[in-house]
Amino acid sequence: MTTIDVLEKLRVLFAGGRRPGAADTLARRINCTLMVFEDQLCDLASGQRITLSDTSDEPGFAENIAAAAEKLLGDQNTESKCIQLLLPPSEFLAQPVSLPGLAKADMHAAMHLQKAIRLPEQEQPLELSLSFDPVNGSESHAIAWWLPAETANQLFDAMAAKSLFMAAILPRPAWLLETCFAVGQSATRVIMDCDDTMYTVIGHTVIGQVTSASAQDEDKALACLQTSVKDLDDSEIAGLWQTELIKSGLSQPDLRLESLDDYLRFMRGHSLPVAHPDV
Repeated sequence: MTTIDVLEKLRVLFAGGRRPGAADTLARRINCTLMVFEDQLCDLASGQRITLSDTSDEPGFAENIAAAAEKLLGDQNTESKCIQLLLPPSEFLAQPVSLPGLAKADMHAAMHLQKAIRLPEQEQPLELSLSFDPVNGSESHAIAWWLPAETANQLFDAMAAKSLFMAAILPRPAWLLETCFAVGQSATRVIMDCDDTMYTVIGHTVIGQVTSASAQDEDKALACLQTSVKDLDDSEIAGLWQTELIKSGLSQPDLRLESLDDYLRFMRGHSLPVAHPDV
């Protein structure tokens, strides 16, 4: 299978079913979830981890992850592994999306057509993942996660060179939020992911003016804010960050994740699955 073939499968999975049934079929094959957190790669099923050689070396980023994955899964039958890789949200550009009237299957194509308008400063090719609202199933409001196509390409090539098949690349907190709601853990509505590079807060905010208690559940939408850790050293920027969190209804996270161990403890404490339930 060529890189282009695999990237097309990734686009289908990211699109949420642009070709009927294709995304679901690929998602059901996922039986291994690997997470990158700072300088560590972890197999979430076993909890085993390995230190990455140098995640700051951009040209070797993909090769380091693939080499670590090969070592981590060395005692397993890697030919049967269908991997989803959870990357730091700093690898993605998060953007709120509101396209009323469009079905999920059409939003992916619409977003790519609007890329030049939404991201005029981004000239490089980008891959797109859409996180839809798991609370009310809204197809109008979502979070777009833009990932450089070069990064995706390099990761697929590096994994393939180790005879590993990677089916999806997702941001850590978006995957966790969707997984929580998939298994009925709806109390966790706002998640803050904090590493040594970026703060990312994803969860549910109120759209517009809520005029009645009964309207609150209807007016909840998925929202996401990101800021650099270094930027928060500036008191003015830190103040603006807090203001934006309050305005977005994200200032009181239900879950704060500052390490790989935080993710593992929460997942085990709530018996969260790390593969498709049919696998």
